[in-house]
Amino acid sequence: MPNYDGVNAKMERAEQHLADFEAVLGPWVGAKPISFVSRPLANGSGEELLVHIDPPMPQELDLILGDCIHNLRSVLDHLAMTLAIANGADPYDRSISFPVFDEETNYRANGVRSIRTLTTAAQAFIEEQQPFKRSTNAWMLTELQSLDNRDKHRSLIAHEPTQIAAFDDPAGVQTTYVAAPRIEEGALIATVTYEASYTGPRGVQPLVPLAVTVERSNRIGFIEVQPFLRDQLLPYIDNNIVDEAMRQFP
Repeated sequence: MPNYDGVNAKMERAEQHLADFEAVLGPWVGAKPISFVSRPLANGSGEELLVHIDPPMPQELDLILGDCIHNLRSVLDHLAMTLAIANGADPYDRSISFPVFDEETNYRANGVRSIRTLTTAAQAFIEEQQPFKRSTNAWMLTELQSLDNRDKHRSLIAHEPTQIAAFDDPAGVQTTYVAAPRIEEGALIATVTYEASYTGPRGVQPLVPLAVTVERSNRIGFIEVQPFLRDQLLPYIDNNIVDEAMRQFP
């Protein structure tokens, strides 16, 4: 009979890290830390708008996120080990893990060896979770694997607004937003120019949707961290993988 205590403990720890992440994130976002500094153009025709962040993003957000991601990845490895031990495997066998592969060829060459001590049914179960199977939500495991590996070498969190809410410029004003804006201290967001005849207000600031994001595994676009973890990844692992494994292998 499999003992899922380690699996459950890792899941509970991941949930606690996520709660800690949200407890730090909420007050920071609530403080509305993003504003803009106006820098006049040399020719006097307008101004550049530069990002100012105060208070700065709490450093612990990245650290807590890394811990959450690692524990979620460990849930899968503990699950594979639990099923292996239930089938008589050596609990000290370090080759046992839960493989995650996007390509079937690589899975056959490198992934199956890590679950060779599981029953045939358990091996089939883990294979069905693989991203190369192209199930609706298996892409989440690809992102989890990428984030866990990335956390070992560099920061996870990036700031990338998905949209800048552009104002309708009044007559005599033109606002030009940069093509790839970044929310980081001193970054240029837009250039505002005024016609000589313009006498209206100046220094109106654009609106930026603030979100803490991570880069996608394919390096094309970003994922907003909190809803991805809370609404997608954590429930998927907990309900679709762990609970289903417990049901199939009681």
